Amino acid sequence: MKFHLAFLFVAASLAVYSQREQGKFKAMPAQQALEFYENKGQWPSEVLFKAEKEGGKWWIMKDRMWYHLQDLSAMNHAHEKIAQPVEPTIKQHIVEVKFVNAQEFQGVEVLGKTNHYQNYFIGKDSARWASDVHGYTQVIRKGLYPGIDLTLVNEGLQHEYGFIVRPEGNPDDIQLQYRGQTSISVNRKGSLILKTPLGSISEEQLMAYQEKNGERISIACSYKVKGDEVTLKLGNYDKSLPLIIDPTLVFATYNGAFSDNFGMTATYGQNGEAYSGGMVYGNAFPIPNPSAYDPVGNFSAIGGNYGITDVFITKYNPTGTAMLWSTFLGGGDMVQGTETANSMICDSLNNILIFGATSSVDFPTTAGAFQSNHAGGVANANFLFNGVYFLTQGTDLFVSKISSNGQNLLASTYLGGSGNDGVNYKINSLPYNSVASYDSLTTNYGDQFRGEISLDQNGNVLVASCTRSLNFPVQNAFQPNLAGGQDGVIFRMSPALTNLQFSSYLGGTQNDACYSVKVDTLFNILTCGGTSSSNFPGTVGGVWANYQGGKTDGFVIRLNPSGTSITAGSYLGRTQYDQAFFVEVDRNNNVFVLGQSEGGVFPTWNAPYTNSNSSQFVIKMSNNLATNMASTTIGNGSSQINISPAAFLVDICGNIYISGWGANILQNVPLSGMPISGNAYQPNTTGFDFYLMVLEHDFLSLLYATYMGGNSSTEHVDGGTSRFDKNGVVYQSVCGGCGGQSDFPTTPGAYSSVNNSANCNNLLFKFDFDLIPSAEFTANQTVGCEDFQVTFNNFSTLNDDYLWDFGNNNTTSSIFNPTITYQNPGVYQVYLYVTDSICALTDTAMTTITVLDSINFTLLDTAALCSNNPYLLTINTNGASSQYLWSTNPAFTPPINSGPNDP
Repeated sequence: MKFHLAFLFVAASLAVYSQREQGKFKAMPAQQALEFYENKGQWPSEVLFKAEKEGGKWWIMKDRMWYHLQDLSAMNHAHEKIAQPVEPTIKQHIVEVKFVNAQEFQGVEVLGKTNHYQNYFIGKDSARWASDVHGYTQVIRKGLYPGIDLTLVNEGLQHEYGFIVRPEGNPDDIQLQYRGQTSISVNRKGSLILKTPLGSISEEQLMAYQEKNGERISIACSYKVKGDEVTLKLGNYDKSLPLIIDPTLVFATYNGAFSDNFGMTATYGQNGEAYSGGMVYGNAFPIPNPSAYDPVGNFSAIGGNYGITDVFITKYNPTGTAMLWSTFLGGGDMVQGTETANSMICDSLNNILIFGATSSVDFPTTAGAFQSNHAGGVANANFLFNGVYFLTQGTDLFVSKISSNGQNLLASTYLGGSGNDGVNYKINSLPYNSVASYDSLTTNYGDQFRGEISLDQNGNVLVASCTRSLNFPVQNAFQPNLAGGQDGVIFRMSPALTNLQFSSYLGGTQNDACYSVKVDTLFNILTCGGTSSSNFPGTVGGVWANYQGGKTDGFVIRLNPSGTSITAGSYLGRTQYDQAFFVEVDRNNNVFVLGQSEGGVFPTWNAPYTNSNSSQFVIKMSNNLATNMASTTIGNGSSQINISPAAFLVDICGNIYISGWGANILQNVPLSGMPISGNAYQPNTTGFDFYLMVLEHDFLSLLYATYMGGNSSTEHVDGGTSRFDKNGVVYQSVCGGCGGQSDFPTTPGAYSSVNNSANCNNLLFKFDFDLIPSAEFTANQTVGCEDFQVTFNNFSTLNDDYLWDFGNNNTTSSIFNPTITYQNPGVYQVYLYVTDSICALTDTAMTTITVLDSINFTLLDTAALCSNNPYLLTINTNGASSQYLWSTNPAFTPPINSGPNDP
């Protein structure tokens, strides 16, 4: 069935919060059923279906729906040991959504029938008994309005409802009347908020798009509230194509490879494309473009010697519906030579840069590379980490650049010494195949492959990593020698990877590692990581000048623009275990760090939002790292580590974005009880999922938080960085479906919804939090004559305020898609200003309207001809004349010029 217009938006979140606890969010049970169960007589006849979630029920009737809220907290208290048992009181409340002027009931279509069923034997009246009652994942109520169906769907572990509008339907017919709420409003993020005596219900901000030729086209849409009625406001759209209104998940897709492959890193392209990278254990990997740099790899079978890998790099279109290209990258063969993909980033030309570790002596390098040969390493039969086996050769770092079309290796070099480089490990812990092996700098699964590649304002390449080499290449170093068993390293190379501009060790006499690197607007270089050294350099004058104790501390260091000296630094932590995994800089050059601090006692300061007794921290520091401007802790309050950080951003508004995964797959400790927002895409967790969070600037509030994952497999990342773009869209690489499962929720039309391997598939998801204002509009015409009427179509994201300036001393902020008549000739610049009060930020779009004079011309009335010589008739015109007709009679028949374009 082809639907020409489909509205799909998230329905109410039915979690209930008491007045006393409102604002604290609970995770749902892992196995909470979300199906729509049919009515076979066990409920009143007007009921069609019922769905249940913790805290309430959703009743679906022919022309209305009920949100049936229940506060069951009294039931929990009833099981406590008390002297005088009392009958618990269950508070309940109903909010009704009526479809105003709905048509007579025309039947339903159901999809996704469950294998299991329920039986109802209610009371003594057998008429209310029902057996073999199945649930469904999707219900379509036909003909709710003329040409419009109502659709109910279980999507992403929560219920959604929406509308399917066929060409003959009119979306203006959709009217929703709400009853039972104490108030109804649209908040500053565009969500519809219903307040009730038992808490709030949130229907998410409407985000619409259409897909055409593999590209996603945004359509403006929003709620319009008048009294207790709600309608939908839409911008212009192509009525011949589907229109989807879906608030957050842009896409999620497996790569569909048959060879086992692990997800490690992801980044964004300049135009919304998505890149994903990891390691693959064979040659059965999709290569849609046979002209890719390396379409074959170094394997001759689907699976080689386990632990021997090549790197893969994959590029998807912005909607995840097409894999544009993939390539292998690496050396070795079926029995030796291993690569990992630690971090990726795109340059301004959409070329992809990647860094990792390699044990291949024939890793591809390019002409003029800074280091064209592998410098050696310490071969060790136990050099084994998380399914990666470096075997007969130690490791060097590699840095490579691949063209945006995936066809050319533009630059590639080794960088390393005679020890092992680019792998974070402890000598006395090899091999890493037990829980006991993970300690200090490798507390999280995959910490061995931390590190980051970044670019400065001139396109130079910076890398933060670690080394055990006594002779790691240094240049203009502030620390020229290895100080301990393992030190961090930080270096910068030219864009062509031919010149090492600076390179230095960074560490004390114990083990140290650098995990992240960024450049501020003054070209200062910032890096952070973990250290076990009490004499780590450069921390004098910092917030914490001295080692705080325990297994490790985090650190953050600032270098001068040339990278030749440390200009500021600080330890970060308390007395147990601490590490700093990501550093970010805001537009005012304040420094933000995301890390872990076990014990739940990291200091909170100047932060209205905090989760007490939690062990993930975010700190905002002055640029000289001497002042703690604000800091907070996030987590479930258990004092234990909850998530392994995977991506971090501070956006142009100062909002703080976090992506991570949990919980501890080494000790089988599940993730639970994390703060979740009312409009979460996935409000509950199976215990081993990703976790996404956005905090308002200055830690004022929780803007958004959700789990993301499947219902059975243990999603994770095998080390490596993923990224948010500056618009707050996360591009997250996942090692998904391990054990041959395909349970991670993918999006409709995804390149692959299936993990085809017997074990793991790299999965990439792109998630848009829709928090940054974006101004965009079009005009139906831009050139015409005076009394020129122009209709402007507003495609901006929904924000608190917008202002039109039409260039003719006429402004308006009340009309979303205005129509303006220009009465005087001239050139007019039209501006649209969109403002978001969350960060007091305004985005602007502009176009030019040209208005010409009306057509007028002059011509001699009479011309006397005395001979048969040719005579040239000319016309003087003004305005936008484009066609001409000459004739010898007023009826203009026949014309005497050759055609309408001949003046």
